[in-house]
Amino acid sequence: MLQGDIQVAEDLIMKSGCTMNGDVYTCKLEIESKARFNGTCNTTEKDTLVTSQVVKPETVDTEK
Repeated sequence: MLQGDIQVAEDLIMKSGCTMNGDVYTCKLEIESKARFNGTCNTTEKDTLVTSQVVKPETVDTEK
């Protein structure tokens, strides 16, 4: 599980089984079947993404 807001300079592909809680800023978002996305998606052109304030998302271990 990913938790937090993320910026992706290219395309973001969420694979089956992935869970994302937070907002996404990307050029293109692809969500496979059985992936979960809870948040908002902001799409923009590749050259307009701001890269000066990128925060690494927190990875949450749900296997416990």
